[in-house]
Amino acid sequence: MKFELDQQQVEVEKNVEIELFKLIEKSESFYFISGAGSGKTHALITSVNKFINDNYTQLILNGQKLLCITYTNNAADEIKHRLGDNDLVITSTIHSYIWDLVKFHMDLLLDEHVIFLNEEIERIYSEIYELQTDNATLLKVRSLKEPQLDAIIDYILVDKNDFYESLKSASKFWTYLKGITDEEVFKHLKGNYQQLSTVFKKLVKSQEFKRCICNIEKKEEQYTTIKYFNTKNIEVLYKNIIGHNTLLIYASRLIQKYTLLSKCIIDAHPLIFIDEYQDTDENVINLFLSVDNIAKGGNKKMCLGFFGDPMQTIYKHSMHKESHSLKKLVKNINRRSHQNIVECINKIRGDNQDVKQKPIKIYAEQCCPSLIIESEKNYTNNYLSSIIQRHKSEWSINENSKLACLVLKNEMLSQLLGFEGLFSTMLDIYQTEHAKGFEMIGSEFLFREIRYAGSLPSILHDLLMPLYLLKRKANFSVSDFFNIKPISNHNLSDVLDSIKIIESLKVKCLSDFVHEISEIYVGQEAEIQSLISYNFHLVIDGLESAKEKIIDKCRFKDTEKIPQLLDELFKIDMEQFFLWLDFIYQTYPENLVSYLTCHASKGLEFDNVIIFLSDSFNRKEGYFSNLLNSDINSILEPQLESARRLLYVSSSRAVKNLKIYLFTNKEIDKSKVDYLFT
Repeated sequence: MKFELDQQQVEVEKNVEIELFKLIEKSESFYFISGAGSGKTHALITSVNKFINDNYTQLILNGQKLLCITYTNNAADEIKHRLGDNDLVITSTIHSYIWDLVKFHMDLLLDEHVIFLNEEIERIYSEIYELQTDNATLLKVRSLKEPQLDAIIDYILVDKNDFYESLKSASKFWTYLKGITDEEVFKHLKGNYQQLSTVFKKLVKSQEFKRCICNIEKKEEQYTTIKYFNTKNIEVLYKNIIGHNTLLIYASRLIQKYTLLSKCIIDAHPLIFIDEYQDTDENVINLFLSVDNIAKGGNKKMCLGFFGDPMQTIYKHSMHKESHSLKKLVKNINRRSHQNIVECINKIRGDNQDVKQKPIKIYAEQCCPSLIIESEKNYTNNYLSSIIQRHKSEWSINENSKLACLVLKNEMLSQLLGFEGLFSTMLDIYQTEHAKGFEMIGSEFLFREIRYAGSLPSILHDLLMPLYLLKRKANFSVSDFFNIKPISNHNLSDVLDSIKIIESLKVKCLSDFVHEISEIYVGQEAEIQSLISYNFHLVIDGLESAKEKIIDKCRFKDTEKIPQLLDELFKIDMEQFFLWLDFIYQTYPENLVSYLTCHASKGLEFDNVIIFLSDSFNRKEGYFSNLLNSDINSILEPQLESARRLLYVSSSRAVKNLKIYLFTNKEIDKSKVDYLFT
């Protein structure tokens, strides 16, 4: 696609860059606000490189490094790649950096943990015993003598699994409670089992926290440190394991309490950049703003820069309220898209925005972004697939001009890619185990990096990878096949024989796979058995053993439903598992179409984009139709604003072709659609 550079905008861009350099040189902290496709990351990288070139000797003498905080590991990797191998820059996610900062102050962390647990105990105590209430269940609990209630909670703590098993139904719960209390107490408490079990769960948590505090004070071996897992959001507070949010709370408190920690940050990093600040936790922003205030108060040279775009806040509802103490620099350039697409996304943003982009590239070819209204009944896999095929032909999709297909929901993504049965069963498993199962499946099952895979998806991935490589990949390494296990002690003949055995398998589903592996394993010599067990140790003892091992490894709580769901999982066509792995590794036939959710597309760009929008989204009807029927240039209510931001982010991925299909049964004002897309 041919284009000419708009020289006027080239000059404007240079001037913005000069202004940015001046702010950094004077150590004036700032917001750098720029829309999609503006070259925000380029500006960040250029600024880092210039600062290093201008201050190289001073950085070395002072032992200082620049700090770039990113929202995701992928973003961190991208910045590292673009900076090259530079020892003077720390590029990290906020959680990794914060943990590296505070983990060397374990005594302070433990103190903060005890304070936090005590706060939680007090909150629970106040809720159950002190706050005014007319809740009959709470009043019954309050009227019990303390030893009676303590005895119940202590009994529950002996074996919590029995307690949680009883919560599956009212009859099970009352049977359980009757078995651990005397008749008088049982009759007194009988009533609403859900309310009573909730009270018990809170009291159990409170008692666990008390025991944890006691173990910390006694300096018990397993309670002398705080544990944090960067790649998994695991939190078991009574075992001294904290999750992502709690880490940020502790760090924020410590930095506010101990100015020395702030001074350590200031002395170590003369330049701190926060990328995608609009998606960054407010605690993190406030943490660095407080560090900046301490630096300015002590006449220390430190520049804090927030890079981002409030319109691209799609992972949370609230937007950061900008601090008036920081300068604001706006870049109104679009380096990515055709001028007609730039005009369209400007209109979507509305007039109440700092950003109003102008294209730096003026394309010769015509571009007509459009929104097509379709009936909701047409929102089917087959119909969407037919649209994709039509546009592949119309836009001449090829290796040099690929197509991205964006959808709202993971469910539709799985349908388009052909593993909807697998997705549905996995969703049932997640929702059985987690209250936020619907949210978790997006990150843990449809992961883009293996380190973020959930327990069960990780098991399935490792189990199927050898067969997947044989069936789907023409070239692969032996280390990939054996999951980097130590095969150097085995002779080549045995390695090849074991690969041939796996390759010969003809299986329709996971059950067949497990059955054949376990059968084959028994008849092999010890060397071959050893090689097979590297990949398939989970299944060599048969199907029932494999399921038990999975339940144990994944620590599934619901022992009633989970085995049934695993049965369903093991009966799913093997091709669906391969299609799932195709998606994970983006290895589609022809590799000309990328399938993503609208949320997952953020930060990416594609020559050609089709967006399929369902008007039923986020538990709301009329999610996008209400937006289109509104005054787009006004300040919108939160739900409409959320729809606007998602539409903006999705549309701004396109370089040269953009088509949006909205499936709705609601009437939409044609003039307002024409305004946006004409």
